[in-house]
Amino acid sequence: MTAPLDIEGPAAPPRSNGELVFAEPWESRAFGMAVSLYEAGAFTWPEFQAALIARIAAWEAAAAPDEPYHYYRLWLAALEDTLAGRCAVSADEVTARTLALAQRPRTTTTATATTTSTTTPTDPGASSPCALGSVVK
Repeated sequence: MTAPLDIEGPAAPPRSNGELVFAEPWESRAFGMAVSLYEAGAFTWPEFQAALIARIAAWEAAAAPDEPYHYYRLWLAALEDTLAGRCAVSADEVTARTLALAQRPRTTTTATATTTSTTTPTDPGASSPCALGSVVK
C-alpha cells in the first residue's frame, strides 16, 4: 500500500519540478517514518492528513507575518498527534526517545536507532485516554 500524497492542497509536501524537497536530512526521515507507519497499518492516511491540516491551520492562525514556515516540523507534530491519538505511543515516550537519540554521539552511523527507555510509556493512574491501551515499543 502506497501513501496517497496530496499533490495540491493544504497538506501537500514541498516540491520542486514535481519532486519532493527536503531541506535537512531529518525531514526525509520524518517523511519516511510517516509513510512506513501508514504502510504498516499504524493509522489511515486520512487520519494523518487531518492531523497535518489541523497543525498547519493552527500555525497559520498563530504565526507572526515574518515567521518562517517549516512544513516538516508540522508534519512531525502531526505524526506525533496521530500516533498518540491511536495510543501507539505516548507523548512521554516520544520525548524520552527523542532525548535519547539527541544525546547519541554524532559520529554514529547506523541504519536503525534502538533506544531503551527507563520511563514507563503510560502511567496506569494517568488520565490519558491511552492509559489502559497498549503501547508499541
